[in-house]
Amino acid sequence: MKRFVLTAAAFLFCSTLLKAQVNFQPGTIVTVTGETRNGQIDYREWKKNPRTISFKSGNESNSTEYSVATLAYFEITGKEKYIRAAVRMDMRPVEMIQLTPEQADTVKTDTVFLREIFVNNKVSLYLFSDFKSHFFIKETGADFEELAFKVQLLSSEKGTYLDTKNLFRGQLQKFIGSNPNRKKIESRLKRLRYTEHDLTDFLTSVTGNANDDDKSTKTKPDFFLQAGMQYSALKVSGNTPLTAFHFSNSVTPLFGAGIDFKSNRNFSDFVFRIEASYSSLHYKGTHQAFSVTNTAINEEYLLKINNITPAVSLLYHFIRTTSNRVYVGVGSSVSISGYTSNEFTKNDVSANTTTVYKNYYTYEKAWLGISASAGTVIKNKLEINASAKLLGTFSDMLNIGIKPGIYSLRAIYRF
Repeated sequence: MKRFVLTAAAFLFCSTLLKAQVNFQPGTIVTVTGETRNGQIDYREWKKNPRTISFKSGNESNSTEYSVATLAYFEITGKEKYIRAAVRMDMRPVEMIQLTPEQADTVKTDTVFLREIFVNNKVSLYLFSDFKSHFFIKETGADFEELAFKVQLLSSEKGTYLDTKNLFRGQLQKFIGSNPNRKKIESRLKRLRYTEHDLTDFLTSVTGNANDDDKSTKTKPDFFLQAGMQYSALKVSGNTPLTAFHFSNSVTPLFGAGIDFKSNRNFSDFVFRIEASYSSLHYKGTHQAFSVTNTAINEEYLLKINNITPAVSLLYHFIRTTSNRVYVGVGSSVSISGYTSNEFTKNDVSANTTTVYKNYYTYEKAWLGISASAGTVIKNKLEINASAKLLGTFSDMLNIGIKPGIYSLRAIYRF
């Protein structure tokens, strides 16, 4: 079973190297000539705004590349919208490693795809990302205006330091107007950060909700049930007679349920998982000893454990398509254990006597574990997961080591 689990994990990893990393999602494009086409766009959840995209209609097997020269607008349905715009943007770096003392301001005029952040009847907010974030604001009937955020590297007798100029706050002052909560909003504006979250919240508070505010853009969590098999081998060391025992390996069923929380677009490759499972571990060790009269004494140690294990994991999806994903992950768990059998038995063959020592060792009722996993999600419904517990044991006795090696293979169904 252990070999099977490890082989399955290796197969999941290696098979991903053979797959093209495409992620075609339903979408719409509008060309510069005004033609609107529905189909699928290869959606990469771009950290930097794209200059080209791949598009194919429903009856096409091959995709066509479109650029900022040929598209006026494109949308990945329910996810992101991009608009073509000619903008003037500040090219001064904002990271200390890229700055030099008394660095001159530089500007650039370019035609790019801007990602839509916020739109209502009064104002729109867009983002262009290259080596830094450029936020653009556009009032109805006006041109695009970059919200200014500058960082300078200055020198003094005490050394060099960063001087941050939040000029965008002054640009946003005009939107407060005669708002009845003016003082409160102005106080908030003084602390406003140059981030998508802060700017969107501010514009919502002073200009009203976005036009599509009734449409939820939040990702919903995925609930799931799981079932599988668990393989475990016991390793014994230290000052205990059990080091001479031969232990059989444990293969037992596992059941559980959980919930996955998907991240926002900036961390969309990651999923945070909370789950709870029920499983058991069965170990039987045997050994034949001899008395001073050289008669055989058959010894047996039986350990049965029932576990309820809540766990949290962080999964990284390094391959994603429209409906299939492959991931690796690391997790932490707490196993709450009940010991239904913990017996050491000695059977003297010649005397025909049997001695049973119940509760032979005292084990932990709750113990921590660290695990690693790999898996694949198929058609957004079925998931195959292989995992191995890297650290953790139910034994915390001085000079005695009793450690389980636990491997599992499970099938997961998503609702």
